[in-house]
Amino acid sequence: MYNIIEVANTHGGNFEYLSSLIDEFSEFDTGFGIKFQAFKYDQIATKDFEWYPVYEKLFFNKTQWETVINKAVQTKDVWLDIFDLYGVDILKKNIVSITGIKLQASVLYNYTVLEALSRIDLTDLKLIINIASFEIDEIRSIIKRIEQQLNIGELLIELGFQAYPTELSDAGISKIKILRNSFSNRLVFADHADGKSLHATMLPILASVLKVDVIEKHVMHSSLPTEYDFYSSIKVAKYREFISYQKEYLTLNEAKFVTPKEIEYLEKSIQTPLLKKDRQKGDKLNLADFDYKRSDKNGLNAKEIDELIAQNVVFVSNVKAGNGINKDMLK
Repeated sequence: MYNIIEVANTHGGNFEYLSSLIDEFSEFDTGFGIKFQAFKYDQIATKDFEWYPVYEKLFFNKTQWETVINKAVQTKDVWLDIFDLYGVDILKKNIVSITGIKLQASVLYNYTVLEALSRIDLTDLKLIINIASFEIDEIRSIIKRIEQQLNIGELLIELGFQAYPTELSDAGISKIKILRNSFSNRLVFADHADGKSLHATMLPILASVLKVDVIEKHVMHSSLPTEYDFYSSIKVAKYREFISYQKEYLTLNEAKFVTPKEIEYLEKSIQTPLLKKDRQKGDKLNLADFDYKRSDKNGLNAKEIDELIAQNVVFVSNVKAGNGINKDMLK
């Protein structure tokens, strides 16, 4: 399982917060990525948009992003959410350190951004597209268009979207099987459950067991105040717990169909066939002769007796009621 640590805008425009957050999650290295959202306020929105002042606050300059990326890549893969041409510039400037990019559903028809990306060699990069709100036919059309326009190394499909609150029924679990049957692309699951709820860890674990290929999880700093994107984010201690449970649950998919403990359980609890009445030498073996009880008495099991009955066996000596039987008693 590959896990992407989603920082989003929990930093609130505080460069020290972001740097400290990278340090907090540095223990997650092999098999982990970290994703940042690099955009510029006047390219992602117009001034009349209600969140424009927040976008101004969240802005980092190109030098700051270079510092962030260089620090993060020391321990894990770096991913970028691309929203505008500023994000494309950050990608171009740091492309040797970037593993992949993501286009949210709201950007899949941004032809300006797509045109700019088409002029970059992306053959060594992966692209995640979020398909929230799109039906299968439109997803297929979007994938075809993007694959024709961009020379991307691999395209992955992501399900999941942020709402406040994001209801459990909107998590998108039901889409996993449909997408798996409709596309050969690897799948990414991004839950946006309340970070304080049990769903915040159980939903991505469930998606992991259902065999999505990548889990994207929102995180925030464990002690510094988080002003934005905190709703679905979890702190490092809970993330550590989530990863531990994820690994444990994923082993369940690799377990043998019948395990040794399963066999041991049946051997200890199976009901032993015991004779209901005395049987005499020469009597034919018959299933009607037995009661079935849990017992410490030794004897053939019901399946073995059934197989012997098919061979028309008889008792070679007298046997008392209440006992099990073995092959030496029969011929």
